[in-house]
Amino acid sequence: MTDMLAHRGPDGRGVREFTSDGLPAALGHRRLSIIDPTPRGAQPMSDASGRYWITFNGEIYNYRELHDELRAAGQTFSSDCDTEVLLALYAHHGPAMLNVINGMYAFAIWDTERRELFIARDRLGVKPLYYSLEGGVLAFASEIKALLVDRPAPSIRHDALPDYLTFLWVPDPDTLFEGIYKLPPGHFARFSGEELEISQYWDVAFDVEAEPSSSEWFERLRVSVQEAVHRQMVSDVPIGAFLSGGLDSGAVVATMREHLDQVSTYTVGFDPKDLAHEPVPDDLRYARMLGAELGVDYNERILTPSIVELLPKLVWHMDEPVADPAAITTYLICQAAREQMTVVLSGMGADGHVASLFPGDEAVPGAGGAHVIAANPAGLPPRISLSPERLTGAGFAALLVAGPEKAETLATAQELPGAYPVGLLLGRPQGLDIYWAKA
Repeated sequence: MTDMLAHRGPDGRGVREFTSDGLPAALGHRRLSIIDPTPRGAQPMSDASGRYWITFNGEIYNYRELHDELRAAGQTFSSDCDTEVLLALYAHHGPAMLNVINGMYAFAIWDTERRELFIARDRLGVKPLYYSLEGGVLAFASEIKALLVDRPAPSIRHDALPDYLTFLWVPDPDTLFEGIYKLPPGHFARFSGEELEISQYWDVAFDVEAEPSSSEWFERLRVSVQEAVHRQMVSDVPIGAFLSGGLDSGAVVATMREHLDQVSTYTVGFDPKDLAHEPVPDDLRYARMLGAELGVDYNERILTPSIVELLPKLVWHMDEPVADPAAITTYLICQAAREQMTVVLSGMGADGHVASLFPGDEAVPGAGGAHVIAANPAGLPPRISLSPERLTGAGFAALLVAGPEKAETLATAQELPGAYPVGLLLGRPQGLDIYWAKA
């Protein structure tokens, strides 16, 4: 099984078998070294007592704070990695540990005394965790292909096909394979040889609260983005970022530049012949503008892939069919970045969440065919439209990093095609002005 996952962990391999009286078990691991890349961080790892063993995929962003709290309580550590912190937390708190860790993770802990397996997946399901349970044998892995090693030829779940055709993928806990399931995000499970007991420990809350002012919304957004990016910059290996020129990657890179003297960014473009079939124009010019404004180590690659040759490899990596063509470009840009980087931050999908924070479609027509969204003296405009218009990466990066209270402009006046802002001025006494150019 671990050999099938070698591409996920090229830096090391480990297997531990537990064959004493009671339920037999085994843990395997393929390592991608990010935090404490020394042999001290090798897995499967045990705690000092030898009772608990773990195999862990992911990263705990607040592990240093938790490490210090545990050390103050008398806990000793032999490494500097987040894996050992997870073990110590489980030994002290059991499943309640999931309420205090912040990160992306899928892990399994074997309790040698109780002969019990504990598995858990992060709140949003960033890290995958698949499992099968047949004949009293539980198998789990980060990818489906590892579970197929000791199984007969897989068969399709025909009752899952409608889900795939409706959503373009199969929602959890199901997969398109008969007998193979996903542990849902925000869930953990216990197994001691009988039933798999699955419990939910977190879910999205939609509590109604008093409506904050525009300036409060802005401050919450700015602080949240800065904290999230800073947390995810914890690494003992080189770290970079994807840069598309959009608002999400622009915000990530701008925040990284606050903490690092240099940031390496990766941008991909396509041959003009390929772009002729795309309804959306190439983002390269905006990525170049933003890279120049932020002073990054800008890396750009024009891709001319043979998709016909690439598709079999993508199908092998994805296991299940996912009808999202973005998987192709994501694979190609990751392949390019991996030549120099081990960790790359991405802001994929953030613009949709930002748009939901500032709903509304009202704009005040301005002179010369432009739209002016009136500024609010308290901060942000009370209603701001992000669709079909959108902020450029430079403008949004300035908004998040500098704040309206600072006289700083990262988005200068540009004559841009389509519906894009041609000016974003920060630090004006009356608040924030955004000027739109309409094609």
